[in-house]
Amino acid sequence: ESLHLDHFSSSSMPPKTQKKRKTVGENQPAKKSKISVELAPVFPLTPEKLFEWLVSPSNASGFFDQYWEKQPLHVKRNDPNFYGKLFALENVEEIFRAHQLVYGENVNVCKLRQGKKVSHNKKGVVKADDLSKAFHKDGCTLQVLQPQQFSSTLCTMNSLLEEFFGCLVGANVYLTPTGAQGLAPHHDDVEVFILQLEGTKHWKLYKPMLELPRDYSPDLDEADIGEPIMEVELKQGDMLYFPRGTIHQAKTQSDGPSTHITLSTYQNNAWFDFLMAALPTALVNAFKQNIEFRRGLPRQYLDYVGQVHKDIADVRSMREQFENHLKSLAGQLPNYIDVDATADVLSTDFVHSRLPPPIHKDDEEGPYGPMPRSENILIKLRQPTRTRMMLETDEDGETSAIVFHSINNSQRHHMNSRDAPEPESLRFPAHYAPTIVTLFTRQGEFVNVSELGLPPADALTLAAALWAENLVETKEI
Repeated sequence: ESLHLDHFSSSSMPPKTQKKRKTVGENQPAKKSKISVELAPVFPLTPEKLFEWLVSPSNASGFFDQYWEKQPLHVKRNDPNFYGKLFALENVEEIFRAHQLVYGENVNVCKLRQGKKVSHNKKGVVKADDLSKAFHKDGCTLQVLQPQQFSSTLCTMNSLLEEFFGCLVGANVYLTPTGAQGLAPHHDDVEVFILQLEGTKHWKLYKPMLELPRDYSPDLDEADIGEPIMEVELKQGDMLYFPRGTIHQAKTQSDGPSTHITLSTYQNNAWFDFLMAALPTALVNAFKQNIEFRRGLPRQYLDYVGQVHKDIADVRSMREQFENHLKSLAGQLPNYIDVDATADVLSTDFVHSRLPPPIHKDDEEGPYGPMPRSENILIKLRQPTRTRMMLETDEDGETSAIVFHSINNSQRHHMNSRDAPEPESLRFPAHYAPTIVTLFTRQGEFVNVSELGLPPADALTLAAALWAENLVETKEI
């Protein structure tokens, strides 16, 4: 079925994953999860150049110095064709023809009424005729959730941006009819980049209630948010960035409908989140290594600390002594933080949740080179930024080196882990770890298997397992 949204021109964040370990044994080449790039996109195909393109004519260093997490930026380009056919009405129609979409999961239909967002979602599978009626007759905004699941072009862009930022990048597409508003004033918990693809939209931005919040807001009343700090007429080809926490609302005017894509990133990716992961382990390490953390609390301490004792002068000295000792212990916790182990734990979910790498039409299919059968072969990591290794100790106290990667991740389940295939990883004996680290430190270089520092049989086992997962390129000497 076709949407028939005739008024448009066609010219123009995941739950934790459960890890499935793959036992290293007989090796067969892995099947790749492709993001095929059929046509040359309008944007550059390297992470750094893509971001420069996204914020141009600003440059990346200037953007991060002046705007990132600080203030909004409106890039007025006066170039309606800047985004080319990045995503337009015809792409929405293609998605509806090729996929069975579900209300609330893939599509939201909404309209602003008396200052509140009203959902017009039905139940179950979306029918194109219903969307056409909601858009043309009811004046509803159509929100296509995570379109990169269905669009190779958007998937390529988001995949490259995930490599640039080092965290997940989501997307939503908004189609809003003439003179309409779909959402009430609110703020988000992500950094936002608005790409105006078709038409024009009027944006109002307001001062945050809390700078860089961790949670998004409910609908907000205009009487409570003050006057706008910025008003923007976002035209086709323009870009608008604002930090998480920036209150915003947007509406189309009388000159026609609008299509824009919202790119979002840095959800739960603050120092707070790193410390939340690091401190519990640091406390355990401190307990094991420092007897002061194991000593008992003062006898009858509950008689002088607590809300009811806060202002009692007779116990003030005991309270101060308690607080000072507690602060002294807390001040020692940084000595017990394992930065690398914390980063590895946080990286696991990112690697398993991110998009697979783009594969251009000219790329050859894996495996990449001959299977390692003797020491007379060279290997190098193919995707070092999409591959991680960490040490993991099981309940029996046995430590293994775990290699995990995003090479075969599912495009269809990006930002939606429901029914997603279990991520896979490779488990090696712990003594393989230094050799694996060597491959990372010499990334971009071919390394002779005989120089891996392992016994010949172990070196070939490692090389063959990595080859079978398309993680290394090989060539004979």
